[in-house]
Amino acid sequence: MYASTQPASIMPSASPVVHHTNGVQNYRAVFALAGLTGNYDIAGGNIAMPPSFLHIPGLFATREHEFVQAKPWKEMAPRIGADRFPAWIDTVDEEAQAMHLPFQIRSGEPYPVKALIGFGMNHRM
Repeated sequence: MYASTQPASIMPSASPVVHHTNGVQNYRAVFALAGLTGNYDIAGGNIAMPPSFLHIPGLFATREHEFVQAKPWKEMAPRIGADRFPAWIDTVDEEAQAMHLPFQIRSGEPYPVKALIGFGMNHRM
């Protein structure tokens, strides 16, 4: 039905789709449908938007930019995985490479991990 309707958009709830052993793949499959059926980035389909109304320029006055990063990257210790995943570090702001976290926890190099804050994550993974 979705594939034969043009234009169409799809927006599943995050919780029931991803809170499953195959959750990430389920979510990818659902959103792959938008691309496979030609419903991505068209009027009436799934359009890439800012992550929230907060990010539409001029809509709300905020101080969000004051809290994004305390000091420049060059003044801080390297992000986790910076040595092994330089492309990630160059293209993704404000995040470390989670794939390297277990190695850094075990080795303590280049510094020990003393705390971790994670939002919307599966701590078992």
